[in-house]
Amino acid sequence: MTKISTFETTSNSISLAKIGMKPFTIVSVENSDYEEGTGDNKTSTPGVKITTAEEFEGVNVLHTTRTAIVSKLTAAAVLEALQVGSIGPVKCVKATSGNGKDYFKLVDA
Repeated sequence: MTKISTFETTSNSISLAKIGMKPFTIVSVENSDYEEGTGDNKTSTPGVKITTAEEFEGVNVLHTTRTAIVSKLTAAAVLEALQVGSIGPVKCVKATSGNGKDYFKLVDA
């Protein structure tokens, strides 16, 4: 009989949510959309993987689909800045929009 643990996979990244408000330095960003479902029911949510100078839980890559963060990190100016250096330290914080809806964003740490 085969054990289910035989099929466990390891990931090279952890969720940005797992590190809370810990500061980190952004070294690079790559698109990494989250896909869910199959066939005609497949949906894709824009996401990014963030390589950091620091390690969290033994890895230095974070992933997120948080809209405001993905939008900020995929902006041309941010990607250009990362070509010549790092950004940070930054941290992820909860903010409230003008209509009262909560969202997450990156701020200087």
